[in-house]
Amino acid sequence: MTTDMTFEHLLVKSAESLTPQHKTYMMLAGLLELTSHHQRKCPHYTKILQGLEFSSKNCISIEDVPFLPVNLFKKFQLHSLSYPDQIIKTLVSSSTSGNAPSMISIDHETGTRQVRALNKTLQRILGNRRLPMLILDMSSVIRSVPLTARGAGVLGMMRFGHAHCFAFDERMQLQEKEIESFLTKNSNNPFLLFGFTFIAWEYFLQQCPTSWDLGQGVLIHSGGWKKMQSQAVSPDTFKKTFQQKIGLKKIYNFYGLVEQIGSIFLEQENGLLAPPPFSDVIIRDPFTLAPLPYGKEGLIQLLSLVPKSYPGHSILTSDMGVLHPSEIINGSPHCLEVTRRAPMAEIRGCSDTAPNRSELANES
Repeated sequence: MTTDMTFEHLLVKSAESLTPQHKTYMMLAGLLELTSHHQRKCPHYTKILQGLEFSSKNCISIEDVPFLPVNLFKKFQLHSLSYPDQIIKTLVSSSTSGNAPSMISIDHETGTRQVRALNKTLQRILGNRRLPMLILDMSSVIRSVPLTARGAGVLGMMRFGHAHCFAFDERMQLQEKEIESFLTKNSNNPFLLFGFTFIAWEYFLQQCPTSWDLGQGVLIHSGGWKKMQSQAVSPDTFKKTFQQKIGLKKIYNFYGLVEQIGSIFLEQENGLLAPPPFSDVIIRDPFTLAPLPYGKEGLIQLLSLVPKSYPGHSILTSDMGVLHPSEIINGSPHCLEVTRRAPMAEIRGCSDTAPNRSELANES
């Protein structure tokens, strides 16, 4: 079975009918096919597997699938395309302190898979309809070339809304008149809000009038928790403050990387993050890299059947986390808790935003 077939199978499979055994079988088959695909198409990846003396015959579980450290994408522009003109866009991760960003090459097929993957994940909270959308950012963020992780996140989410309204001008000042016009038209029915966590908290919530009623809104946000923790803002405080000030009750966090865009882990009612049906997660000991059991903190390894234009199907991140047993969600008997950045890891991500307004407005 090809990786296209395994991805398609898991994409259309209903969450209720996907068992852990079936998902594990399909994930392993798809990941091995992707490994073979990238081994044939990406010279750098070929050399890495040669150095590891990799053989698919030795892969009897998803834990055996080789992974790439996320920082490798900062050193090499890895792609599995025969011709440069197959690249329709290049995504660039955020970076700090002069460190090089990741450069992720996307072709038409992978771009389509990313959109379909996001749609599958977000259906649970948005349904099949597009909602009026208030974007907690400035419009120029989606026009940068190459496209940053922040811009890619906004642009990707815009597909799930209509009547888009950007909340900020180019100086990151709240556009109150535009927002009030949006709310006048849409606040009596469900509408979508999207923004990165720190922007939603520090720039939107702190500026918006308490007279606004966003009770029908659904906020999807991601990242920036390092800055939130430095201000002693917990996820629970984040939610309660939004509800108390502007009546916003439906709030969902998600976790994902620009290096594996399309595969997002969406927050569940228990506050943990569930793998989508075509993705999974492993926690590894930061010193031995051995897989760790439930309840033990280690490095997060993300697995996904989405990337075909670059070898991003198995990535060891610079984030620390814990796996917890849970009810079966999307065929997975566990959920993820992201705890912190790994020591000495560069502070970066789809969401890490600049500490002051001028830098934030210039980050695009």
